[in-house]
Amino acid sequence: MCGKAPRYALGSQHTKGALPQMTSSEGRKQVTVGVCANADGKLLPPYFLFKGPKPSSWDPLAGAPLKSAAFFTESGWMTQAAFQYWFQHHFLPNIGNERPVVLLIDSHEGHIAYDLFQQAEQSNIHLYRFLPNATHILQPLDVGVFGHMKRSYWEYLRKWVAHNPGDTITQRNVSRIIGNIWEDVERPCLIRKSFASSGIFPVNRAAITDDKTMPSLTFSEEKSDTTSTAHDGSSTPRAHTPVTPEAQRSVSVHLKRATALPSVRVEKKARRRLCNELPYCCTSPSAINTIKDSLLSKCRSKARKELLAKKRYLQRKGTECPLPKNESQECRCPICGKKYEDSVKVGWVGCDSCNQWYHISCMPADIVTAKMLRKKEWFCSSCK
Repeated sequence: MCGKAPRYALGSQHTKGALPQMTSSEGRKQVTVGVCANADGKLLPPYFLFKGPKPSSWDPLAGAPLKSAAFFTESGWMTQAAFQYWFQHHFLPNIGNERPVVLLIDSHEGHIAYDLFQQAEQSNIHLYRFLPNATHILQPLDVGVFGHMKRSYWEYLRKWVAHNPGDTITQRNVSRIIGNIWEDVERPCLIRKSFASSGIFPVNRAAITDDKTMPSLTFSEEKSDTTSTAHDGSSTPRAHTPVTPEAQRSVSVHLKRATALPSVRVEKKARRRLCNELPYCCTSPSAINTIKDSLLSKCRSKARKELLAKKRYLQRKGTECPLPKNESQECRCPICGKKYEDSVKVGWVGCDSCNQWYHISCMPADIVTAKMLRKKEWFCSSCK
């Protein structure tokens, strides 16, 4: 299976060709339409993500295709809660009982959820993520389906505006518009061709050529060790522009200088993302252990910040700080740092390998389950 979510902004102004301008008093609102299809050409009903709280005065799925689902988030984008709801209440009921199933997802942070990966592993569903920044050539729906879907949407929208002058597109009628174009989007031949063009099914490594993966240069990265000497003897930085041997023979030096890309010094480091550190099989034991470690590190970081804040508060009041100043041989929870004697009434769980004890209340709720507490042996994420 393959999932992706095109987005539509409602109540904003759009100008494309002969498309009339549309305005709305409600302002710009985000609506995400989640689409999922398989290699056999079958398309699941759409999944709508609306911005704001769930309404009680109108039906968000009025006029939508049969068995559609809706979810409401603060921003109208995909989140972990929205993805879990889609997986449990929309994906599983619509795929039948045939197993195993391979679900292909992109590397969005909203798709990374520990309990969802565990449920998928228990249901014999294997989740694989696409290479980041490559879904435009690897994801079948991006390759051939979404372009046709957007064209059908804008074509129907032009007709709708012509027949409904003065009306605007809002959250109340967008599901009806998607329902009217869904029959045109649901084309098995187009979906199967999209899977074949991306090399997913049938598997074809030659479908992704080197021309599709070549980077498009908008600027050349400036290097500190690359300099050029001027006529007066001074050294000036020179932009590093890769040139092929064929271009060296056919392009003059003056033309190279005239068409040289502007140089930019790249100093900002990219933010570390958990989705990029996971293996491509998200339901593998290594991926689940990586998410466990990330959850525990977040709990430790939060506990340290709370301890430091309490320590600074007590120091400002001039009272003695009862917090531990250094690690000792006493039994302490590695997350909050409290001694066993100070919290005897709190539940503890110990690792049978390193003999390290943890507060049950300090551990993430996703890890502390009834099945884990019933086990005779338990090992922390460092000892697994």
